[in-house]
Amino acid sequence: MISKFSNSPNLTVFFKHFLPILFIMLVGCDYSQPESNATLVNLETENNYVSDVDNLRQTGFLEINQGSIAATWLALKAKPEDSTYLPEENEVAQYETHIVFLSKKLIEDRRMVANRTVQIRDKLANENIHESLLNLLEGLSDVAREGVKGTYSDYCQWYLILRQNKLSHEAAIKEMKLMKS
Repeated sequence: MISKFSNSPNLTVFFKHFLPILFIMLVGCDYSQPESNATLVNLETENNYVSDVDNLRQTGFLEINQGSIAATWLALKAKPEDSTYLPEENEVAQYETHIVFLSKKLIEDRRMVANRTVQIRDKLANENIHESLLNLLEGLSDVAREGVKGTYSDYCQWYLILRQNKLSHEAAIKEMKLMKS
């Protein structure tokens, strides 16, 4: 029986034309498998990231070992009402720039810069004075660039007192710049 099929013209056409196509299709399917695995890994990585971000979002204050995530934490704290918010890299970079500058210039721990900034924003908000975290960092960075002596905690306390005395953000920063020795 085998010899009967091997001489068949239909079988010869099949082996010459369709078998190579079938082989290419099967090999092509094998190459798509790693992409599927990569997609699964990316989804798992993204889900882990979202879970980490959700945990960070719920963090009240950064602990001593969390200085490296201070900028991301601040970006999340800037939009506390949006539970689906995931900060973009450029947003985190803005916070990072100010945190790094202030921590080096004032010899302060990164997490303390972040914690104090949130703390002052929240204290002011309790008194119906609203200022964004980024605005606070930008203003206090300007004060540090002027060479005003003090710690970041000092800056925050001075700023808080000036704002409680009804000065605007700009006026408080201007007043603080005049404090340099």
